[in-house]
Amino acid sequence: MKKFYLSIALIVALSSIALQSQTLNLVDLLDTGKGNYDVTRVGERMVVGDVNGDGKDDVITMYDYLASHAKLHVFISNGKTVNSSVDWYDSGAGNYDLTRVGPRITCGDFNGDGKDDVATMYDYTNNQAQIHVFLSNGSSFTHNVWWDSGEGNYDASKIGSRIGSGDFDGDGKDDIAVMYEYANNLTRIHVFKSTGSAFEQSSWYDSGEGNYDALRVAGRFAVGDFNGDGKDDVLVMYDYLGSRVQIHGFASNGSAFTQSSLMDSGAGNYDPTRVLDRFAVGDVNGDGKADVITMYDYLANEAKLHVFASTGTAVKQVASWESGKGNYTAASIANRFVAGDINGDKLADIVSIYMLLGSQAKVQAFMATAEKTTTSAPYASIAEAFKVNAPIYFVADTTDLLPGENAKLQKIISYINTNYSGSSFSLTIEGHCASVGRPNDEKALSEQRANKIKSMIVNQVKGKTANITTIGAGATKEAISNPTKEEMAKNRRIEVTVTAE
Repeated sequence: MKKFYLSIALIVALSSIALQSQTLNLVDLLDTGKGNYDVTRVGERMVVGDVNGDGKDDVITMYDYLASHAKLHVFISNGKTVNSSVDWYDSGAGNYDLTRVGPRITCGDFNGDGKDDVATMYDYTNNQAQIHVFLSNGSSFTHNVWWDSGEGNYDASKIGSRIGSGDFDGDGKDDIAVMYEYANNLTRIHVFKSTGSAFEQSSWYDSGEGNYDALRVAGRFAVGDFNGDGKDDVLVMYDYLGSRVQIHGFASNGSAFTQSSLMDSGAGNYDPTRVLDRFAVGDVNGDGKADVITMYDYLANEAKLHVFASTGTAVKQVASWESGKGNYTAASIANRFVAGDINGDKLADIVSIYMLLGSQAKVQAFMATAEKTTTSAPYASIAEAFKVNAPIYFVADTTDLLPGENAKLQKIISYINTNYSGSSFSLTIEGHCASVGRPNDEKALSEQRANKIKSMIVNQVKGKTANITTIGAGATKEAISNPTKEEMAKNRRIEVTVTAE
C-alpha cells in the first residue's frame, strides 16, 4: 500500500482501487527524510487512533531507544497528512524493556472520554503479565497498570500478536481481546472488559480441545463490527494448509463470541504466508459493516491489496490494487498495516510505515473516498427523521436491539449521510428501562442503551460532527405506567431530542 522509491513514485501514486461505490487512493502522509527514523526500532509496534479527540485518527509508534528506554511517538493527522512525530511518553532509561512487549500493542478509548489511548501487554516472565494503559489527555500519555495476572497465571507469549481493541459490549468504552494458545489445539479468546479505570478478564470463546490451533491464525487477528449491530467483533484468517484459508468471524452478543466462517478460499487459491500479519479490519465502503483488508506479496517486488467486503454474514473479495512487477516490496512494511480514519470522513483508510534505506521511512495510507449519490430526501430534517423512526426498542435486560429496530436507525443514519447538508448536529439520547425493582441496575442499563446508540451513530455518520449527550433515566420515565408484561417492551427504549442542526 505504499510508493517508496523515486523510480516507482509516478506509477504507484496514480493507482487506486474501485470498490463498488468508493475508491482507495494512495497518499503520502509523511516522509521522515534520511537518517531521521529507524523503523527497525518500531518493529510491529504501530497503531492508529484519535488521541486528541478531533475526529481524525493519528499514527502512534512505540520506539525502542535501547537500554530499556521507550518512547511513544505520535504523528498527528491534519486530515491530509500527518505531522512529524512528537514524544507523548518517555519511560526514561532503564524503565521499560520493549522486548517484554513485543508486538502486543493496541489502541482504543478505554475510559470513554472521546480520546483514544494506547495499551500494551507486558511480559514479566514467570508467567506474569500486566496490561499497561497509556491514557491520553489530548497532548500526552500517562502510564497506568490496569490489569495484573499475578505470578504464574498468564503467559503473554501465548497470544503472539493476536491482540485488538473494540467496544464488545456496546457500553461506550473500548475493551481488549486476545486469542490465547493452549495445548492440544485448544484456543480461547480472552476479553479484558474496561470499567473505565481497570480491566476485568473473562473468556468469551472456548474452542474445546483439539478443535482450533491458534498458530494457524498467526497474527492475522483484528477487531471490527462486521455485522453492523453496534458491537465490535473479532475476525481472523485461518490457515488450512495447502494454500487454503478461511476468514472466521467471532460475533459478539455482548458477553460472548460465536464463531462462523465468513469466507473459504478453497484449496490452492490463497497462501497466507504471502500475507503474514498484514491483515486489517475497517469499514472502507461506509455501509456500517467492517470489511477485511490484506496485503498479499506476489514476490518479485509485486504486491496487491485485497479487500473482502462484509455483507453482515459473509465477506466477499470485491477488488484488488496491483503494484505491477518490480514496483513494490511488501516486506518493507513488515506487519505495520492497520486501519484507521485519517481524514475524519468515517471511512476506514489503510495505514502503514514503509522502511527505506538509511533510517528513512514513509507514513502512507490508502485513503477511502465514497462517491456521492443523489436521492430525494425522505425527511425534512434530522429531527423529523428521529420523530418518524424513534423510539428505538431493546430486548429485555440487554443492549440488544429488537428485530427491525436497527433498520429504523439505519434510515436515520442514511438520511444524515446522503441528504443532510450541514457539517454538524447535536443530539441528546435518553435511555430507558422497564421497571423490575432494581433501580441501580435499571439506571446502568439505560445509560448503556443510550451509549450504544451514540456509538452506532458516531461510527456510521460520515463527514459530519455528531455532538451527542447521553442520559440514563432508568425506569423513572416509563412510556406506559403499570404496564402488562407485553406492554413493558414499550419502556425498554431510547428517545432522542435534536438540539441543533
